Amino acid sequence: MKLINSNFFFKIILIPFIFLVSNCASNKVVETSKPVIEKKTVIEKKSCLERSRVTSSSNRFIKFKHDINEVDEYVQVAADWCERFSKIAVQSRLKCGTCCDASYRCK
Repeated sequence: MKLINSNFFFKIILIPFIFLVSNCASNKVVETSKPVIEKKTVIEKKSCLERSRVTSSSNRFIKFKHDINEVDEYVQVAADWCERFSKIAVQSRLKCGTCCDASYRCK
């Protein structure tokens, strides 16, 4: 009784093993260095060239156009404006690029 047929062993196991070993030996690994890209850690804030101002207002809202560095100051201006009418300022929009367009509703 034969345990392993030599023809079967040759065709199924030995030939694929030889191809695998020879293929791995002939492949060359080529390493390429990637260019180093420096990331900016600080976002440059450019100042607004327009004059900071109130663009429109009423007893229900106030709208501003101001420099990006003046956001906190104009929050207080909106609070003071709405306080005149015994209301509280609620920010409804703040869109900033180099200049900010802000609007607050008085509730």
